[in-house]
Amino acid sequence: PPIPAPSSNWYGSGIKGHGLRPRAATTTEFALGPIKVPSTGNIGSLALYFIFASEGNYFAGTGGINRVSIRDDVGGQPGSTILGEFTIANPTASGGIWSDWADRRGNWSHYPFDRQIPVAGGARYWIVVENLHPDPAANWVGINALTAGGGAPGTVYVHIETSSSSSTFEPYSYPGEGQFTGLFDLKYTDGRGFGQGYLHAFFDQSVGGGRQAREVIVPTATRNVTSLRIWAPRASGSGDLTVALSSGGNELARASASGSGWLAFPLSATLQAGTTYHLEFSAPADTAYTFSALRETGTWSSGSRFTDGYADYHDGSGWLGGWPIWGSTRQEGDLMFYFTQ
Repeated sequence: PPIPAPSSNWYGSGIKGHGLRPRAATTTEFALGPIKVPSTGNIGSLALYFIFASEGNYFAGTGGINRVSIRDDVGGQPGSTILGEFTIANPTASGGIWSDWADRRGNWSHYPFDRQIPVAGGARYWIVVENLHPDPAANWVGINALTAGGGAPGTVYVHIETSSSSSTFEPYSYPGEGQFTGLFDLKYTDGRGFGQGYLHAFFDQSVGGGRQAREVIVPTATRNVTSLRIWAPRASGSGDLTVALSSGGNELARASASGSGWLAFPLSATLQAGTTYHLEFSAPADTAYTFSALRETGTWSSGSRFTDGYADYHDGSGWLGGWPIWGSTRQEGDLMFYFTQ
């Protein structure tokens, strides 16, 4: 059955997207939008995740001449008037700001616009990226996006693009994966910010048998939750996915669901502020579910990401204390989940 649309009152990571895929800023202009800004103010800076890892087809040549601008929404398309902009020119060339690309994977810093951009709360705007290099096909840098998590909170910012042969921006769909949602963080000049809140997706891990996944949660405010949503594609078998909520070794609630992808659980509990909770997921030995963790960063707006916990993985021998990635265990990841309240 279809998953019901979430209420506006939710608690969790919001399921910002399902899978990661870099988009190449070659001869193609692309945009994120239309974006409905939450409040009136002046926008001062923007962060995207520019990716230039040495492995894979993530960039070419000098990295291009990337002009990033904010524009009004005109009939569902970005207008021609630039409200503010900045340019990142030839970043991977010798002497460029990312000339050390061989030792790095990407950059997600905030870059200031050339002027303050007044925006009206509730109005819609676009982020437009153009490659102005005379040979853009040989000089470009990738920008990361997540597969859009339709029906979940936090996924209203759709990754849109247009080819040089078209003047209309349309939703981009990667074959077999669907549309995309852009990874970005906009900041007001007074320090407020909004956006996806997550810049990356950590590698998938399997849940089944002795392998488990959990979110470790320490609420900053007391929450009365009534149900749970999780993104968990079923890779093999037909067994249920089971969730158990516990604290201090005491189980508070348990529920199971069958299916693949979006799964919904009836789960009622009061989460007390300052108390540590474990939201643990398991499956039978003959069944495997795929779990991913979204990667956050402390330099992006805290209001756009889940700051009350982290994703943890049990590899069959014990809990690792975080999510395994790149030969280490990290705590800046969150499962793709949310409670309704």
